[in-house]
Amino acid sequence: MKKRIVWLFLFFSMSFTVLAHAETTAKKVFTTDITAYINEQAIPSYIIDGKMAINMNDLLKYGFEINILLDYPNLYRIECYGNTGATKNNTIEKNTQNTGTLLGYAYPSDKIIQINGNEIECYVIDGKSMILMDSLKYCGNVTWYPEQRKTCFQYVSSINDIYHIDEFIYRFAVELTKNDMGVLEVSENDNYYLEGLSLGHDKQKGIYFKVSAEATTGGDIIKSLREMFYDMLGKDKQNIAFANEHIKTTINGEMCDIVLVEREYREKYFDYYFYLDSAIHRVSDINSIRMEYK
Repeated sequence: MKKRIVWLFLFFSMSFTVLAHAETTAKKVFTTDITAYINEQAIPSYIIDGKMAINMNDLLKYGFEINILLDYPNLYRIECYGNTGATKNNTIEKNTQNTGTLLGYAYPSDKIIQINGNEIECYVIDGKSMILMDSLKYCGNVTWYPEQRKTCFQYVSSINDIYHIDEFIYRFAVELTKNDMGVLEVSENDNYYLEGLSLGHDKQKGIYFKVSAEATTGGDIIKSLREMFYDMLGKDKQNIAFANEHIKTTINGEMCDIVLVEREYREKYFDYYFYLDSAIHRVSDINSIRMEYK
């Protein structure tokens, strides 16, 4: 009898654990009167946990591309170019249910979804992969208009459009962090294009970080990065604005603007120096520096 009581206790404990887990992970999905737009074309939308969501596969009808890597079947890459917009004869089914109707529950997907190299949230409901409308911020602007009850996405051109390359330059970041010995060492490096990250100080120009790229060889992406960095050279306002738009730098967690970009040739490489507008003037005062390309 005691064994039965123990088993019953374990059964109810396990059931409670499963229910509690389901309650914390499941998200309620509702109908909404808010209309979502992709470049002025309506797209079906839902509310998941208070946030606007759309069916990931619907993006294919609006000029987006979804790529699955053969080596990583759970990794889906959504890529956005300048041709987004609803295709011809793309009809949107009108919602016939009352606003706020509970459609079901969504659960976190086991898929890894990226937009332009940035990982985003994904939920599954009735076999459909749903992503949040705000996730499209990685390839454009997402704006909420409360009076019109609508959320609109507008594509913004990227480096990849400017330089017309076939391969996509994904977001990358490199970071140096001071270790226990007081030495700056690489703590993050998910860039696949640049080499020789270092940090320095010039008495006249201030703090800078340096990266290197092959001067003449390399594939299309390296060539495009060289062209991009060339367009950032000097102190010209337009060049510096271009640099700050696509390269974000922080020192000790504080954002720093780029004020000057210089280039030097060294043994088949170009060294690029990015001088920063920072209140810190000594390398010894830097605990971390991070450069991120977006």
